[in-house]
Amino acid sequence: MAEGLTKSLRGESIYAQSAGLQPKRIHKLAIRAMFEIAMNISNQYPKRIEELEETDFDYVITLCDDAKENCPVFPGNVRHLHVPFEDPVVLAESARDEKTAYKYFIRVRDQIRTFIATMPKSLDRLYEQQQEEK
Repeated sequence: MAEGLTKSLRGESIYAQSAGLQPKRIHKLAIRAMFEIAMNISNQYPKRIEELEETDFDYVITLCDDAKENCPVFPGNVRHLHVPFEDPVVLAESARDEKTAYKYFIRVRDQIRTFIATMPKSLDRLYEQQQEEK
């Protein structure tokens, strides 16, 4: 969802790629949640982090705690940021039904969309804040 939202909302100024340590198929409820706001992510595919290691990024932004702890170091002058969003897939696993699970995807989608709306200006400020916390 983050890749699709970034490309849609900030594609003119931000090159976004999403990858995972152990990528899985895009969850059907993520596709549905994005379709609801007129974004089709069904053609995106889950990339392995190794596919992007040769890409020159200004920022590598992790969205879940597992990725924060296990994300490899990218070469060059890459700034690593962590923006903790709940994992809607994990939340959905504990949902009592699909309607409740879908609400988790909507909530996280909207949180990610709000964050992306602040980019790119917020990235330097967030990076400096996280560096001070270390």
